[in-house]
Amino acid sequence: MKKFTFILLSILTIGCANEVDIDGYWQGHFTFPKERVPALIKFENGKFIDFFGVYNDTVEYKRNDDKILFGNATTRSGVFKIKVNKNELTTFKNETDSIFVSLKKKQAERFIFDYLNDKNLKLELPDGHGIKRNIGPKYFRNPLYLSYIDSNLVANFLDTTVHVNSKYHILLRKLSDYSNHYENSLHINKVTLIIDKNLKMSDVNLISNQLRLAGYLKVYYYLKSDSYEKINFLSTKLRPISEIDYHKYNSEENQLSPPPPSFLLDYFKGEILRLYIDKNKVTLNDTIININKLNEFMKLKLLPNKELGVFYQISESSTYQDFIRFNDVIYNAYYDIRNVYLLQKYNISYRDNFDYDKDEIIESKKTFPMFLKQIDSIEYEKVKKFQKL
Repeated sequence: MKKFTFILLSILTIGCANEVDIDGYWQGHFTFPKERVPALIKFENGKFIDFFGVYNDTVEYKRNDDKILFGNATTRSGVFKIKVNKNELTTFKNETDSIFVSLKKKQAERFIFDYLNDKNLKLELPDGHGIKRNIGPKYFRNPLYLSYIDSNLVANFLDTTVHVNSKYHILLRKLSDYSNHYENSLHINKVTLIIDKNLKMSDVNLISNQLRLAGYLKVYYYLKSDSYEKINFLSTKLRPISEIDYHKYNSEENQLSPPPPSFLLDYFKGEILRLYIDKNKVTLNDTIININKLNEFMKLKLLPNKELGVFYQISESSTYQDFIRFNDVIYNAYYDIRNVYLLQKYNISYRDNFDYDKDEIIESKKTFPMFLKQIDSIEYEKVKKFQKL
């Protein structure tokens, strides 16, 4: 990403004769032969921030006629030359005067909707209290939008919008080939799921399975956020593919990682909670529990019993919002209890540091390990029988 910020801040050919007001957000993308990189910059009261730069640092700037000078009087770091035409900001390559990148003024309430290239795909994000961060390259990886158009389930991934079916994983693999060079360097393929909260879980399970078959391992579930550049998300790993899917889809052309050798119960030694979610109704070990009380129940369970397995099945008639609401309750029980642990012991906030490999953060995860697994109906019955042993 350094090269993009460097180019953006390099000396660019001039384009405007008067000082059009440029304060606000400008969004778009850089397009290169083998990748498409989001771009979001902000000008505000003499300050500039590139959200997809390396550090998301705020830089001072001054407008001098038709030039933007970055840095203060003693530490000038570059000149940004632009052309502004109504709601479009264009930059040019210095050597050829050709257009380098065009950015548009903020139009939607959130950047993720401005970035969506197919404006026919409408969706509403689910409500929840996840982890909040500035949007940037770390948390906006391979966005996949999922909603309905004319009663058909449709996904937009890497600028390609198609109907989703049981063969969608083939297209996912083809589309992601050019972006996997960066992902493979991190040893994990990530995807950002931006899903309409009213979709049924049958649709969400379909896309999750297609992502697993395409080799994606980690997911960011995007929730509704309270500002344009802020994101609110839950981060999790997709469960491995099933043995049935492995034998069905594995081939020389489509090589899949094999599933675990046996069901998770074979080696889990802690207490097990079995939950069934059907819309707003939550059943815990055959007893109905108010979802608003589930968070406190989880905390009480975690304190004396640090190894706790939470296995849950959610009905396919439930909505994506129901799915997020349940996961949000469980995740926040862990976030809260790890936060208290770290604040008391090290005066460190878990929420502010959860994505850093600090020794203290690792310690809190080991002290209160999360073992949360979505299971199907067959596995649900296995867990039920195991509890009775």
